[in-house]
Amino acid sequence: MAKLPTLKKSEIDQVVTLAIAKIKKWTDKEITKLSFKEGRPQCLHLTDDHFRVGNHTIKKVNEGCWRLSYDETDYDFMFKTSAINWSLAKQLHLFELATSLKYADQQYAVHYADFVLFKARLETALKKGDTWDIQRYEARKKQSQTRYLEANARLQKCMRNAKYYKLIGNPS
Repeated sequence: MAKLPTLKKSEIDQVVTLAIAKIKKWTDKEITKLSFKEGRPQCLHLTDDHFRVGNHTIKKVNEGCWRLSYDETDYDFMFKTSAINWSLAKQLHLFELATSLKYADQQYAVHYADFVLFKARLETALKKGDTWDIQRYEARKKQSQTRYLEANARLQKCMRNAKYYKLIGNPS
């Protein structure tokens, strides 16, 4: 009886690898088509923690960190909305808005981390009963809380500006 021709395991792996590469290429091409509508970048929600905004991709790294990637460059943001708005502003050539969004997000992240740190150190000093550390960390916590609230207000202002520009399009 004649044997049926069968592929060797290495040949099957090559065929599967080639098929996967072809599917990925086609998927990327279709997503790129959907990413722009009438010459404007669109935000595509691919998964719970993965977005595509025009040419940029945004992925969740961990809680409180979103990574925006394009052209071999990565930017980290504390908020998903900051990353999306920065990407839209950058692609619509609103560079001043994009710069202010990035700066406000970074300042918020820094001052929030300081506030949490001094709050934890104050709690430790209260447990120990060290009056010197209690006074020092209360003052620093108050300063960092003020900076944190100012950074939050600045970030909210930038978000309102981004929302305004997104609604009316490029004003120039």
